[in-house]
Amino acid sequence: MQTASPFPLEQPQNAMEVIGPAVDGTLRALKAAQAAGVSRVILTSSVAAIMYRDKPAGALYSSADWTDGDNTSLTPYIRSKALAEKAAWDFIAKDAPDMRLTVINPGFVLGPPLGGVDGTSMTVIARVLKAQDPMQPPVSFPIVDVRDVAARHVAALADDSTIGQRIIAANETASFADIARILQPISPKRLKTREAPVWLIRALALFDSLIKAVLPDLGKTRQMDTTPARTLLGRDLISADMSIREAGERVLKTL
Repeated sequence: MQTASPFPLEQPQNAMEVIGPAVDGTLRALKAAQAAGVSRVILTSSVAAIMYRDKPAGALYSSADWTDGDNTSLTPYIRSKALAEKAAWDFIAKDAPDMRLTVINPGFVLGPPLGGVDGTSMTVIARVLKAQDPMQPPVSFPIVDVRDVAARHVAALADDSTIGQRIIAANETASFADIARILQPISPKRLKTREAPVWLIRALALFDSLIKAVLPDLGKTRQMDTTPARTLLGRDLISADMSIREAGERVLKTL
């Protein structure tokens, strides 16, 4: 299983600082696997490689959808996920036809971390809990629990019907304001649940690189087709409410 890829919240000036390691690292892992005689590979990608393309309002994004990795208006991280996954599929098609690949595309991964709380996902939860912003950006993400992501990897490895497939790992879509409302009952602070107007976030992004990272998502709510993933697991998914709350409980212990 190949799961490593840089996921910076603060985007670099040079896009290749993220794109280069994502693409090259994926190809190095696949080439090493091929040289070692490995024939079955599970690759972790992201819904970022799927959902940054125009679709009619209310339409579900599916595994057939692809983000344009060459679109320089997108953040380096978004582009890196599309380009790295494309590189993997191209490598299998051209150089390793006997290697059997399945790709897992998680959404915004939350839930209780195994280790510390320094990752990007936990940083977002910490920012909401600190109530450091007067309002929340009008941004939504497909949420998935880390335990469901792990379960999908294991299930895909054991299920040959997933070979050659992209499996979306996501559940409900939640906004920053939703996250604040879910965390409010466990927070000692009064959290900010109002949403800022889009124009204000665009203005703030000129001065705050963390805010700049969410510009491609402003005012958009994207829903994923999660039917294949639910079928693969054969059970209901952990709710976004529980994933957000349990992540918040862990982060609160460090604030």
